Amino acid sequence: MKRQVAIIGAGVLGSAVGWQLARSGASVSLVDPAPGQGASAGSLAWLNASFASDLVYNALRKDSMTLWRKLQAEHPDLPVRFPGSILFDDRDIDLAALTGPTPEETGEVHALDAKAVGLLEPDLATPPDRSVHCPEDGFGDPAEICGWFLKQAKALGATLIEERAEEVLADRIDAIAVKTETQKLEVDAVIVAAGVGLSKILQQVGLSVSMANQPGISVRTAPLDRSIQHVLATPEGDLWQADDGRILIANSPRAGETGEQAAQRVEASLGKMFDAKIHRETTIQRDRPIPADGRPAVGPLGPAGLYVVSMHSGMTLAPVMAEMVAHEVLSGASDPRLAPYRPDRDALTVKT
Repeated sequence: MKRQVAIIGAGVLGSAVGWQLARSGASVSLVDPAPGQGASAGSLAWLNASFASDLVYNALRKDSMTLWRKLQAEHPDLPVRFPGSILFDDRDIDLAALTGPTPEETGEVHALDAKAVGLLEPDLATPPDRSVHCPEDGFGDPAEICGWFLKQAKALGATLIEERAEEVLADRIDAIAVKTETQKLEVDAVIVAAGVGLSKILQQVGLSVSMANQPGISVRTAPLDRSIQHVLATPEGDLWQADDGRILIANSPRAGETGEQAAQRVEASLGKMFDAKIHRETTIQRDRPIPADGRPAVGPLGPAGLYVVSMHSGMTLAPVMAEMVAHEVLSGASDPRLAPYRPDRDALTVKT
């Protein structure tokens, strides 16, 4: 008999997990009143393993990058590309960790001076004096990525219920269910991939995970008559350029700054960066779901059948998380790579 699984949240993580579960033979219901319009909608969808401060976490990101490339080879319609990224030197990153100490740890990552950056990105008005080139990085339009995973899941029989998940019901040892606006889904497992809505859902069953959600903005410009080849990680935000010339840049409001003020600041900085007039078309403001210690929160929690999936790097980690979560939920076996990221670890325990 097919395992019945309900997933609360149809952003990139929920949709990718739903696809993997459906591929594995599960009966999947995705519950979301606005699929892909939560935190995923405000993402830059920069796919990377470019941060080396935690080598264990970095290895997980590298595993996911390998899967992204495998998916692209198997599915030419997958809306991602891998032109690489350039990380500017005055960001809060450990450039030394990225470029050393051994090639085995860093692959082809290497440092650049201003002249080298200018050769790679000639339309930059003021290239940074020092930066790091990460040639394996990629990106995609966040809405298109979410839509692709959701389409794949539905093609394999997953059901999308465009309603709000009002309550998780776990009042019996052997049963768990999700109550939506119009129906009750009695299932074998409930996966909560609800982004910043995680805390509210867990409260219904007397649970909590300590979160440090952060506000974010993403600005999309009108087509720009400048050409950008890479993802650029700059002091004023991370950005890439679409085929139609539009730039997508993501940043966070500064202390005391409104979302609109942050968008204006980003707009002005882009103008200086490319010595061009920038016309902003859209601004999306979303809170980013971030577990308190900055690392993913993934695994079973509380009553039997309840499973949590929460992280800020959902776009990068979607393929590897989908594989691991689907396997754990259907087999009951634990993936050792997820051991550091369980939602009941001390760092995420809410102190009262």
